[in-house]
Amino acid sequence: MTTNKFEFDKVVARFKFKKRDLPTLIANDSRNFFLQGFKKQGWDDGVVKAWKERKDSNSTKPILVKTGKLRRAVSNSIRLANWDIVKLAIGSEVPYAAVHNEGFKGKIKGVNSMRKMNMPQRKFMGKSKTLTDKTKKRISDEMKKIFK
Repeated sequence: MTTNKFEFDKVVARFKFKKRDLPTLIANDSRNFFLQGFKKQGWDDGVVKAWKERKDSNSTKPILVKTGKLRRAVSNSIRLANWDIVKLAIGSEVPYAAVHNEGFKGKIKGVNSMRKMNMPQRKFMGKSKTLTDKTKKRISDEMKKIFK
């Protein structure tokens, strides 16, 4: 009987585990990265771009935090994490999330009239060089564990 010098069966077993485990790790890393923006008060895309101050500068609360609903929605944003896709979403519970994330300049229909609105972009979710680099490092580190 020959011994398997490379323990290929163990490598395959570890890979199968990582295939189940890695998407959840990446989803959690992404969610935590987005939550860090609320602490940093800005978007990190290689460098942190601070969010524009709110008009009510007397408030002691952080920007984008009035009730905490938006931040909680980000905390609970993981919708799907498998080998094919990692999906985080918050739109349905917080309808104003997209306006904050993308900004808005234009007119909106009020109860009896149209009114102008100018909401600066305060991005808190999306593509980021910093997050991409962290994700690549996570994948690399986890793949190395397969062969240990």
